[in-house]
Order: sequence, then C-alpha cells, then structure tokens
Amino acid sequence: MKRILLQYHIWEREYIILEILRKRLENFGMVVEYADYMDINGCIKFRPDVIITHPIRTETDVIFLATMKLATGAVMIPMTVEGYYDLEDHKSVIRMIGLDKCPVNLIDYFIMWGEKNKEIEGRELLNLQKISSVDKIKAFGYIPYEKEAVLEYVKHDEQYAKYVQWGKKYARIIACVTGFHIAEASMEDIYLQKIIGSSVGSKAYEREAHDYEMRIAYMKGYRDKYVNDILQLAKTFPDMGIVVKLHPAEISRMRRGISDYYEVLRDYDNIFLLDVPLPIAAVLNDAELLIHYGSTVSLEAYIYGKPTILRSAKGYIDENSNNILVYTTKVDINDYSLFQEEVINGVTFQKNNKAETILLDSFNWRPDMRYCPSEEMAKFISGDLHSEKLQIKELISQKFVSDDFVRSVRIMIYKYIIKTLIQFKFGQTSIYLRYAVNLMSGANTFWNDLIRTIKKRRHF
Repeated sequence: MKRILLQYHIWEREYIILEILRKRLENFGMVVEYADYMDINGCIKFRPDVIITHPIRTETDVIFLATMKLATGAVMIPMTVEGYYDLEDHKSVIRMIGLDKCPVNLIDYFIMWGEKNKEIEGRELLNLQKISSVDKIKAFGYIPYEKEAVLEYVKHDEQYAKYVQWGKKYARIIACVTGFHIAEASMEDIYLQKIIGSSVGSKAYEREAHDYEMRIAYMKGYRDKYVNDILQLAKTFPDMGIVVKLHPAEISRMRRGISDYYEVLRDYDNIFLLDVPLPIAAVLNDAELLIHYGSTVSLEAYIYGKPTILRSAKGYIDENSNNILVYTTKVDINDYSLFQEEVINGVTFQKNNKAETILLDSFNWRPDMRYCPSEEMAKFISGDLHSEKLQIKELISQKFVSDDFVRSVRIMIYKYIIKTLIQFKFGQTSIYLRYAVNLMSGANTFWNDLIRTIKKRRHF
C-alpha cells in the first residue's frame, strides 16, 4: 500500500483540504499520515512513498524538504494551499511561488487549483528553474469549494453542532468574515516572512516596505470600524443571529495568546464567534447574507448562491483590491446607516459574470457541473508516479543543504536502525539503512559518524 505523508504549513488554513483529501486517499487503499512540513523525524518514522507539501518558497523549505526526499526517495508534490489572488499581479505571483532557488529535480509534480494558475505560475517556476517542465503541474480544482464533501465533513464537527443549536434561536442569520491580522503585524514580521517581493536594498523594495507600513496603519482603523458596525448591529437587533468567522491567521494568533482583539464579540448572545477551524461553508449554507472586506470568501458565497455586502473604503479597498472583489452591493465603511438599511431590508443574489470567470480560471469551477477535485487528486496520487533522484554531493556543493544538517539527520536514522534491530523488525531496519546510505556523501561516512558519536558519548 502506498504511504502518503500530508504536510501542513498552517493547520488552521489547510486542515479542510488535507482532511477531505485524506479520506479520499484512504478510500483508494492508501496509508495516510499528517506532519508539519519541518518535521523530519515524523517523515523518517512514517517512511512515505509520496510527500504532499506546501509550495517550496524559502531556503528553509528547501533544506528540510530536499533532505526528506534525499533520504526517503519519496515523490515530492507541492500543493497550493492559499485560495485566490490576483494572477495579473506579477509581485503576487512571485510571492506565491517564492524567489528562493531550489534544485530543479526536487519537485516531481505540483498540484494547483486552476488552469490559469498552472499557466502563469508555471511560467515563473520555469523561469526560476524550480521545475523542469510545466507538465509536472496538475490542476484539479479547489477542495474547499467541493460542497458535498465539505458539508459532510462539518456534520461531525463539535463546533458545528454548537453553531446549529445556537442558530435555532434566530429567524435570520447573517455571516461576517474578518481578515485583519496584518493590523497587528510589525515591519519585522514583514521582513522575516519575506513578504516583500522586490530585491533587498532596491528602491522598489523601499517603496514596497513603505506601502506595508501605510497598509498596517490603515488596516487598524478599518478593522475598528468594521468590527464596531457588527457590534452595533448586534446591539440594535438582538433577534438577529450574527456569525463572525475569523481568518485562519487570526485564529492562530488567538490560540497562541498573541491577540485578544475579538474577545469583545463574546459579550453578545446573538453573535456566534467562530474562532476555531471550521469551514465557512457550514455557515453559508444557512446564512442569508455575507458581509466582507474584500475577502475571497465572497467567491464561496457565490457558489452557495448567497448575496454579499462589501464594506468598501475609498482609496484602498476599491483601488487596490478591485480585481478580486465579488459583491452584490457595496457600502462605504464610514456609512453605518446605509449598511444597517441594506442588512435589514435584505439583498438579492444576482448572477455575476466576473465571479464565474474567476472561479473558472483559478479553481476550474463552473455552475451546474459535478465538482469533485479531491477525487481527481486521489486518483492521480494513487497512479504511477515517478521521483527524480537528488544527489547529495550536488546539494551540498550548491549549498542547498549543509553537511552538518545532513549528518544530524543520519544520526536520527541510526537511532531507528538500532531500535528496529532490537525489536526484530528487520524489514523496517533495511528501509532505514537505505535512508542512511542515501544521506552519505562518501564511502567512509558511516564509520566517521560512528567514531564521532562514540567520542561525543552520544547514546542511541
């Protein structure tokens, strides 16, 4: 049976993709496990045949993933984890695929959502020599937009059961989404995460850094107005149920105790704060309206046939995000009276050609079609896949990985060799021996490691 390792980068963002894909893979008879993308120990212990991971963007990604592939010989398949972004914005494209180099034979296949992503990102991946051919890229569609699978998944969620019970008290339910984590970011965060796409030290880099400083300051004010309007609605109309779904990054910050900004929403009985990972589909299926800030959740609302209100802001939302906005109507963030009027009177869903173009280009979604990307992915992964071999000497000489780092992983593998020998699990022992050999750069590597280990009095 094929062994598939599903790696996550931000669990709160990716869990629904991985969970649905896991079930599909298991239905195809495969053994599936989860691990953080930097968890080499978990990877070695699981012994994968295929590694599904996030896009390889940074030096750190290359160090860990190249070492995992080198040791295990697994097929390496990065998979897009974010939703929609502006495909015509070159900086955004580069941010998605990452500027940092990786060995051209590290990526065996690449799973993307839409054909246009494949075309545009594929061109840049080729230019940066991160892949050898666009034929490696497969576009299947976007699992979170797979209605039947998502709604089936949420039925078994404890938080969903609480939401359903809460919702019974209200004749009307509206949904709101937030996504203002950048309001609490610092410029140090921006630099560390390499969010700026321009070359360090260039004038373009300085301009982009300045833009981020302005954006952070702006977003703080915008967020306060957006949240205060939700509170005002809840106060004025206690018989209306309001579900507030936090962005995965905001959920992560709350869980880690970094932020408590949204705690005030808990003071209102008619506000249900979704501060745990739960697909927005669970809410959209019942809600009559979605309120958003330019969020791509508006695309999902369109799939569910729900009208949307965009809280626009002149000079920012309309100007910088117009290319990704889908809405039925928009109300300026400074006009609470009109906002309240639109919510109370109701907004009617309308066909939107722009929404359908985006959904087709970026997610392979069309109205009135059977949409089951997870099944197509599982079929592909269960098929005959081939892994391009990495060479340890080339990786070290080209400084993709260091000799010291590789040695530390070999030591880890030696522990598994000893352990499986003691347990008489000789089949596993042979696999770990092969892994250790794959990470050796010379004939005397094993004995050098052993002597060094004895001298340092390390114990298995």
